Amino acid sequence: MFRIVYALVSLWILLLTCPVVSWGRMNIEPRLTLREEYNDNIYLDSENEESDFITTAIPGISFLMDSNYLNLDLDYGLEFRLYSDNNDGDETDINDIQRIRLQADVMPERDLTMTIIDEQDSVAIDERLRISEENSFVNKTNRNRLFVNPRYHFRANPTIDAVLGYQYERFDYASSEGDDSERHSGTFDLTKKLANRMSLSLGYRAAWHDALLSEDYDRQDVHAGFAYPITSKLTIEAGFGYAWISYVDEGDVGNSMVSAKLDYDFTSRLKGSVGYVEDYADSVTDGLYHSKALTASLTLERWMTAALALHGSQNEYTESSREDRVYGGGLTLTMPFPKKVNLVLRGDWASLRYLPEDVDVERYGVGGALNWMLRLVELSLGYSYRVDDSEIEVDDYRNNIVYVQSAFRF
Repeated sequence: MFRIVYALVSLWILLLTCPVVSWGRMNIEPRLTLREEYNDNIYLDSENEESDFITTAIPGISFLMDSNYLNLDLDYGLEFRLYSDNNDGDETDINDIQRIRLQADVMPERDLTMTIIDEQDSVAIDERLRISEENSFVNKTNRNRLFVNPRYHFRANPTIDAVLGYQYERFDYASSEGDDSERHSGTFDLTKKLANRMSLSLGYRAAWHDALLSEDYDRQDVHAGFAYPITSKLTIEAGFGYAWISYVDEGDVGNSMVSAKLDYDFTSRLKGSVGYVEDYADSVTDGLYHSKALTASLTLERWMTAALALHGSQNEYTESSREDRVYGGGLTLTMPFPKKVNLVLRGDWASLRYLPEDVDVERYGVGGALNWMLRLVELSLGYSYRVDDSEIEVDDYRNNIVYVQSAFRF
């Protein structure tokens, strides 16, 4: 099914764009990143820590094109990783090292249009297990996501936008633990713009979800919302709805959907935001879960930039008694110096509680990088320290990384 959909979409793009003579704006940017690092615990082990020197080479290219018929944004790279002592960890297979982000908008701004997104990245298999952003293979797997969205806009009234659409979404994981899935959805959304700059929205979605490991289900959503710039400094967006989930073998569940976001500019240099989202989502390994997430951020831009982010979430899984609770935050400081040099310092922490096992985990990390930006290359010297402190001792680890890096852009 995946190859058939992909072939049909590719053929559609080809047929639409072949007659075009003028392609509009086009930009191609090759790049190459070289990195050498020392890692004192490459397997994130609690006791038998094993260190190594790791050489990373990341050739890549960015391609951007805008035209009347096709907008294309492509970023493609290969992450080669070689270990000095632990050669079994070398990452050179083309299927493992590709990183892709493609978005194509066919016939943009027309009544009949289509968006295609294809991306391949690395994700955590299970957030409960040992994990580190800087580690590429402990509790990680490659994921490919394909999203196809043809839709038709009814534009009878300049203040009303009605959109009828179809969505196809597919996830494929390299690990056998990953829950490969595909979803077909029919959507209808109605947006009304009012004279006071407020916009109102109303929508409906029906979806059919098929998965390899978890239970298949059908889903229906109804939702309504609004967006309103109350003042030049304060903007509010809110949405409300309900989702009905009907499992093939497990019965029915349902819950509310809520989204709210408040943005406020205290001054031209100090900006804040608060948001809340309640919805259903699919995990990598354990099927559907109901999520409640609260976020807040504060950004100050003066002689340096300080960004504070806070978060809290509660995830309840529908096919088991699993529940994950997390709260934490992070602070990033960016300090510019003369001669195109800047210093970036960061710190983050998270407290996690896993139910019904009643396991508590503390995660935190600090790090920094000194960057020197020249005309064609950015040189970096960096350090990071990360800790997982779990009540299950085998899941504890400490990790130090020191690196030097050169990023060339041509």
